[in-house]
Amino acid sequence: MNTYLNTPQDLAANAIAELGNMAEGSYSHFVVAAATAAAGKTTRPKLGIAIRFKPEVGQHDQAYPISADEWDVFLNDARTMCTEIPKVFVVDGNRFSMPI
Repeated sequence: MNTYLNTPQDLAANAIAELGNMAEGSYSHFVVAAATAAAGKTTRPKLGIAIRFKPEVGQHDQAYPISADEWDVFLNDARTMCTEIPKVFVVDGNRFSMPI
């Protein structure tokens, strides 16, 4: 059973690597960076983003398992809803999950 990473702090503490913020590249760029960072450490690298919402949004900060289909939407929304562009992390997908 996988351990859930619920917060940005959980994500950062259990990450194999921090890869930068979402604005620094495309989803495919980060997939390649994740595979490189995770080589020899896991057979299942998984991307996650650390979402830190502005207080007025009324949401809790969270770790989120980003996908290619959601990348552009999240990046665009982050510009108005978040305190910063989300940072991208790679975790061991065999050990960790993030809530959707």
